[in-house]
Amino acid sequence: MTNTFAHTLLPTAFTRSLLWGFLGLIATLLVQACANRIPPTGGDLDEVPPVIKYTNPAPNTTNFNGESITLEFDEWIKEENLKQQLIIIPEIKYRHRVSKRSLKLSFEKPLEPNTTYSLSFREGLKDITEGNVPPDLRFAFSTGDKLDTAIVRGRTANLRNNKPTKDVLIAFVKPGDTIQLDKSTPRYYTISNEDGTFLMPNLASEEFEVYAYHDRNSNKKYDEGEAIAFLETPIQLSDSVFANMQLALAPEDHNPPRLRGISPIQRYLELEFDEGLANFALDSANTDLRFIVNRDAPTKVLIFPPTDSSAIRDTIPTLAVVRDSADNVARLPLKLKFRVPDTEKKNSQKSFDLTIKAAGGEGEALRMPFGFRIYFSKPVAEVDYSKIRFIREAQKPSSANNWADKIAQRYTNTSPKVEVWSPSGSLFVWDDNRSALRWDTLLPIKKGLELRIEEGAFISIEQDSSALVSKVFNLLDENKLGSISGTIQSQAAHYFIELMKNDGQIVDRLEGMSQSQDFEFRYVRSGEYQIRITIDNNNNNRWDGSDFRKKIPAEKVLYFPLPNRVREGWDIQGLQIEF
Repeated sequence: MTNTFAHTLLPTAFTRSLLWGFLGLIATLLVQACANRIPPTGGDLDEVPPVIKYTNPAPNTTNFNGESITLEFDEWIKEENLKQQLIIIPEIKYRHRVSKRSLKLSFEKPLEPNTTYSLSFREGLKDITEGNVPPDLRFAFSTGDKLDTAIVRGRTANLRNNKPTKDVLIAFVKPGDTIQLDKSTPRYYTISNEDGTFLMPNLASEEFEVYAYHDRNSNKKYDEGEAIAFLETPIQLSDSVFANMQLALAPEDHNPPRLRGISPIQRYLELEFDEGLANFALDSANTDLRFIVNRDAPTKVLIFPPTDSSAIRDTIPTLAVVRDSADNVARLPLKLKFRVPDTEKKNSQKSFDLTIKAAGGEGEALRMPFGFRIYFSKPVAEVDYSKIRFIREAQKPSSANNWADKIAQRYTNTSPKVEVWSPSGSLFVWDDNRSALRWDTLLPIKKGLELRIEEGAFISIEQDSSALVSKVFNLLDENKLGSISGTIQSQAAHYFIELMKNDGQIVDRLEGMSQSQDFEFRYVRSGEYQIRITIDNNNNNRWDGSDFRKKIPAEKVLYFPLPNRVREGWDIQGLQIEF
């Protein structure tokens, strides 16, 4: 019996061991299966936006006097910044509730009588699956027996580059309305889309003034510094669509430059302003004061001490007259106190440097006609024009000196045939402060030209001399470049044309244009361009902005994209531009 009992226990223990092992294997497989989930396969993504199936009241209802409206869709919806996205015109406070497929708006005050209300939901409602937005979801009703149906469509853009501007508030104001857009919200307005387009529905068939401003702080008011545009005269609407309204925005600038501070630098005084200067002058009995406007940082002006050392010890009263690019002028009384120079201290005086730039070219490449600009680090007191020399190829051998003969080898591999020319001083034009020199010429050249300024050609107001400067300029090869030409038909008394790359860079400019005439841009590199035309009402050869408070609009700027890309050696001819 004992042996039998023992014999029967052995297989039972073995069986239990196998069972526990099997259960452990199953548990391990289940854990791994749970830890490595595979997303279920399904159908295509839902790309269909919600569609309205029912509204209360019905769209375009008249004589509505309810306290709420309800919209029901064909699928579940959700809100996203509805308070910011939903535009109700005219504005009225409301509460809202989204539940499954429906949206309910409850008005907190009674609706105005005989008034058309329009609702634009923009991107405030989406479906709950993929966030699809109902396109151009709008709803309108009237509390009177008539629904206003006039519509305005248009586009907003940056006036300086014609790129679309989004989130621009376009206001429609009835003439004679006492509303002030910088102090209160307009009664009728809409907001531009991502591509700059806008639609203003359900306006009355009346006259409206139109304003547009980039409402960056979303307060629905015009704030100084925001880009703005407005029409010069009101528009008359009818029961139809007013299409293709173009509003080009630019910020206004009516504030003159402000002085941030005066700092002593070595023996000079540096004035720093809050914006770049177009012009600076000193109105002072002390005519010995000279200055330089920093070309690389036009917010800074360096004033030089008087040459009379006895005057340096005293405070010098003067008046600075400054002007910015928008013609805002400030007259600033100054009291200048210079440091007494330390005669034993080295480097107390700035070096006297000059920079040569080619006018009508690209860097060191020239195009015909051409000229030069010479900029100085100090005002110039004396000049020896005979030490300014131009070396070019000659049509016949010339009696050039040895150094000119050597320079000629840069242009030819044969015997030197060059012409050395020192222009008369009467051909040079100085700026008012004698810190910049201009020279323009029709001098014919074939390949290149060198401008050589001998040592001591210029003496600064601090009696230091300029060093030897020599710079070679090569003529652009027209055969490797393109050109653009055509005819303009216009009644505008004054305008100027600019050739602009699509990235906004201005590469050439034609001024003094009037009414109908031909135009041509030469030496054009390969690329995509457009032509920008500014209607220059006051003939000052620059664009002038608007004055919102005086209702003076900005000068118009027109854009004409070229039909083809400019290619090497190709000419785009016969363009017809009409405005």
